[in-house]
Amino acid sequence: MRLGDIVVAANTLADENFSPGQLVQFINDAISKINVMCGADFPFMSVEDTTDYQIFPDKWQRALFVPFVVGRMKAVDSSQFEYNTNYGEFQTNLDLFRVKYEIPDQYVDSNEARRFDDDLSTSPWQWLPTGMSNDPWKV
Repeated sequence: MRLGDIVVAANTLADENFSPGQLVQFINDAISKINVMCGADFPFMSVEDTTDYQIFPDKWQRALFVPFVVGRMKAVDSSQFEYNTNYGEFQTNLDLFRVKYEIPDQYVDSNEARRFDDDLSTSPWQWLPTGMSNDPWKV
């Protein structure tokens, strides 16, 4: 997507008229949150960019950037219900992004400490030194 596409979508949804210069900061805030939550190092957008942001697919850009930007726009207006709704949608979509999208190697943050996921509910035995076992008491 181009910056202009995100601006039009966000302004339409929010019923506002923010400039690209104002909204690029909100988009970069979203990218920053995505980077932190996903251990990524996606580059930021600038107003001068006239090309597509092809770092990850358009469907994910629309799902992540638009609700986050609308949330920021509504926070400026002090519309608490609207910004909470949009931030909630962003968080839900970010959770899906973390699960479904594999960060390309060139955008993996090499400074990010790798760790196991906190959720061991899918297969808690896989972390045993001997590998998986059907016997929970066997180490």
